[in-house]
Amino acid sequence: MRKLFILILLILSCAAGLRAQTMPFSPFDAERIDVGTLYIYEYSRNEEQFKPRTKEYFYLKTLNEIEQISSAVEDTTADWIETSKLNWNYMMLAERKWISLTDEEDLNVGAGIRGGGKIDFAKKIFSQSGKQKEKEGIREWSFVNKLKSLPTYFYQSTGLMPLWFALRFYPLDKTEITLNSNANGYNIKFKIKYIGKEEVRVPYGNVPCHKFELVLKMSYWMKLFYKPKQAFFWLSSKDSTRYMVQYRNDNEQNSFNRSIEYRLAERRKMTLAEWNELKEEKGVDVRKVEEHFSAK
Repeated sequence: MRKLFILILLILSCAAGLRAQTMPFSPFDAERIDVGTLYIYEYSRNEEQFKPRTKEYFYLKTLNEIEQISSAVEDTTADWIETSKLNWNYMMLAERKWISLTDEEDLNVGAGIRGGGKIDFAKKIFSQSGKQKEKEGIREWSFVNKLKSLPTYFYQSTGLMPLWFALRFYPLDKTEITLNSNANGYNIKFKIKYIGKEEVRVPYGNVPCHKFELVLKMSYWMKLFYKPKQAFFWLSSKDSTRYMVQYRNDNEQNSFNRSIEYRLAERRKMTLAEWNELKEEKGVDVRKVEEHFSAK
């Protein structure tokens, strides 16, 4: 029995090793995840000119957990809160949960109330469910996306946020890598191309960056129906963590967002207690939200 157990462990170890070798990224390094850091981005969904609409607060709670709140630029009250967990074996999202902080009666028709999703890595599926406000009342929804390969990224539901962090492990000796995206159930390959270094000016200041371009790999027939637009990421080149400084995607995310852009406004260390205090200042009932996120 003991020999069988050892054999199973060896097989699993070999499988893990093979999986790691096929990953397009460099091996995970915990030093590149600056736990206890708050990032504040000005967010715009203008098609032509950048005009901040909201402030997005991202707090790196643990090595693989990121918490996010959002508020209008002119408002101090948070609109919603989300928690995301990343799987560093696959360099992608593992699980996400979010909840609106606005009273249901004050939500616009079509607005989400709460939702979430989880990846089954063995079966390569992403299961999502939630609640949404409609004219007829509250509608519950759920669907399952079959993933063609791992890692896979989701523009509609996450804005590709997990990719910002996976790019901290982009192998800079390569000009490009190929990844998978899933949009409305359709799996599409895309390339991340390393363009080189470029300094960008954002509210945070002038920052020397590594510039990356996202290029969709589409067949001739697909291009007849959809014309992909440009998308770029700028990640700091002066810091070993390689944090995201600016992100512009001119492809339509959904019917509300024709294009999206993030520009770094602030970055600072923060304890978990200070983060909870900030959430409370923004009108977040921390205990209630934690109970919701911890519920199965």
